[in-house]
Amino acid sequence: MKSFVATNELAVKASYVTALHIARKMKAHTIAEELILPVMKDVVNIMCGEKEAKKLNSMSLSNDTVKRRIDDMSLDIFSQVVNKVKLSPLFAIQLDESTDIENQAQLLVYIRYLHENKIEENFLFCKPMETHTGGGDLFDAINDFMCSHDISWSKCVGVCTDGAAVCTGKNSGVVKRILDVAPEAVW
Repeated sequence: MKSFVATNELAVKASYVTALHIARKMKAHTIAEELILPVMKDVVNIMCGEKEAKKLNSMSLSNDTVKRRIDDMSLDIFSQVVNKVKLSPLFAIQLDESTDIENQAQLLVYIRYLHENKIEENFLFCKPMETHTGGGDLFDAINDFMCSHDISWSKCVGVCTDGAAVCTGKNSGVVKRILDVAPEAVW
């Protein structure tokens, strides 16, 4: 039983490592089952023997499994970033509102925070803007994210934008609204 569990754990770990390589190279998920696994079996068979090569049969590398593994790793990274931000005594955000190739407005938010006495910077989130892209709409999207992940505005010490009017309007711009909830922040 212990041998089966250990082999299965190794197969799952190997499946995650393979999915990570596929994601980093931005290859189609089907490459694992169509190319990588057959090559691994051939190489292990040549180098280590047929018995060792058969152990690779327990490794799942289907298209759906690779997608699930990449999604799992992505969620884990996201969770780590959010937890680091929550533990940080301060943070600053950088906003960019852009339009994609389908003419859909996208809000991108990057965050800089302190972690283990070092400043780290990460992509925080991207949100398609379904309706208008006024300052209030952008602020609501950011505020919803902050509230739903229990990130306190009181730790926000800086806001950076590209200077677009929707961001910098003195009465209704997103920066004005952020400074209202994070008075210690500078723009």
